[in-house]
Amino acid sequence: MTRATPDRQPAQPPRAPRVPVTRVLHGQRDVDNYAWMRDHDAPAMREYLAAERRYYDAQAAPLAPLADQLFREAAGRMPAAADDSVGWTLRGYRYWHRTPAGADNRQLLRARLQRGEHSRAREQLLLDENRLGARTGYVEIGVAEVSPDSRILAWSADTSGAEIYRLAFTEIETGRALPDVIDRSYPGGAWSADSAYFFYLVPDELNRPHQVWRHTLGTAAEADVLVYEESDARFELTLELSRSGELITFTAQSRDTTEVWLVASARPLAPPVLVEARRPGTEYRVDHAAGPDGGYLLIVTDDGHGEFTLMRAPVARRG
Repeated sequence: MTRATPDRQPAQPPRAPRVPVTRVLHGQRDVDNYAWMRDHDAPAMREYLAAERRYYDAQAAPLAPLADQLFREAAGRMPAAADDSVGWTLRGYRYWHRTPAGADNRQLLRARLQRGEHSRAREQLLLDENRLGARTGYVEIGVAEVSPDSRILAWSADTSGAEIYRLAFTEIETGRALPDVIDRSYPGGAWSADSAYFFYLVPDELNRPHQVWRHTLGTAAEADVLVYEESDARFELTLELSRSGELITFTAQSRDTTEVWLVASARPLAPPVLVEARRPGTEYRVDHAAGPDGGYLLIVTDDGHGEFTLMRAPVARRG
């Protein structure tokens, strides 16, 4: 005769204490029962997180064999040797990404273009994400832009997961880190044509990219110049160099409305020029095709059309 084993009741999840805190916002009273959780170092918060972890471990224990199996399958798909991406050419160099054998993150490399089928150029390591993320176990690259003279790499990285990117500059040939450092930036950046200035984005306290700044290479970040600020909290900014390399574009965008400003990369100290003022419900994006008299703006827009339409306009008209 087999003795029956009573069913085990599953552990109950921990309950976070409710500590009412009243705030007054715009004349309205708001009660927040969990405001105490904002203090991550408080003993009560640490005790609660530890209880949550114990509950998770207990509930996930039956899945441990499956998790191990999935991990082994994923690890088995990692290449046994280094894996190189498709390369691209830029100003006499070939660039590519490499994932080293057994590594989780990529490297950025380049080699000078050589004539002849069998000629091999020396590889240069520009950026190693594995080294950058070694201390915290996390890295996300925001910017990796080589200067037009091919001497300097502007790069930014977030190593905490907070989406705050530290912008730095490295001399490629020597690997020397320049003293120029911007501690708080956002993905998006562009060089001036003379490699003397770098434009970058800065987020506000809510991490909304809202400012474009200009950095002069070789100077302290405190001397940087504010180029444009988006004051409307419904809009955020993007920043990039046009494919022609002749225009630096920054775009203010909301859900269904955009506005684009331009700075000629050959005239980085000039004030930005507005392409077309924002109109609610109208979107447009701008790129540039080089040519006589400044070439053409290539504009994709839904202005007056049910679908997006590709249009062009002479740059000369923009002043």
